[in-house]
Amino acid sequence: MAAAAAILLLAWCCTAVMGAGPASAAVQVPCHDSGHSINGHREYNCGFWETSPVVNSAGSRVGTLHSGTNWVLCQWVGKDYQLGSYRNKYWAYTESDQGKWGWVNATYGKGGTNEGAWAGVPKCSQSAHYNGRTAPGYPPQTYQKSGASVSCYVTNYHLATTHTNGVCQRYLRSDGLARMRGYNGAWHWCEEYNHAYGATKNPVCFYDII
Repeated sequence: MAAAAAILLLAWCCTAVMGAGPASAAVQVPCHDSGHSINGHREYNCGFWETSPVVNSAGSRVGTLHSGTNWVLCQWVGKDYQLGSYRNKYWAYTESDQGKWGWVNATYGKGGTNEGAWAGVPKCSQSAHYNGRTAPGYPPQTYQKSGASVSCYVTNYHLATTHTNGVCQRYLRSDGLARMRGYNGAWHWCEEYNHAYGATKNPVCFYDII
């Protein structure tokens, strides 16, 4: 009896260990090349399980996509979007049914799982004019402070005002890119230049060009 119990215990242990493998990778939203292009960029058809909001970079709704098949042009990482028990950080750039361009989150894509990207859809390029006019910008982002604040000069890009001794704070976005905010009486998102510009302190933060 003791020997039989030992064999059963060993079998249970092995089964438990074998079943405790690594978590499976996220399943991507199935998409395929449609064979068509718009403004010189390939369209990728993906399935959507319900009417889906299309938003701008600030997260404001600009339109919707109908349920069923819709095309997207490219994708980028952004804010982790929550829809019930589903979440996803991947966003695709597209034109809404109302003619406005923006971003749709992969939680609305049919066939994917949490944090699954859009399968086969390329990354967006900021040098491309997918809508025929302007660069796509970025999907909604979250920002986390990165490092300590530093002394800097914050000024209008056209130098309409004298350089102002201010405070700058770097932020890390959810897509891994860094952004800078500068304070000279008000906070501004700004472009950082890591050299003195007629001043003795770095960086110089120009705030009207982004």
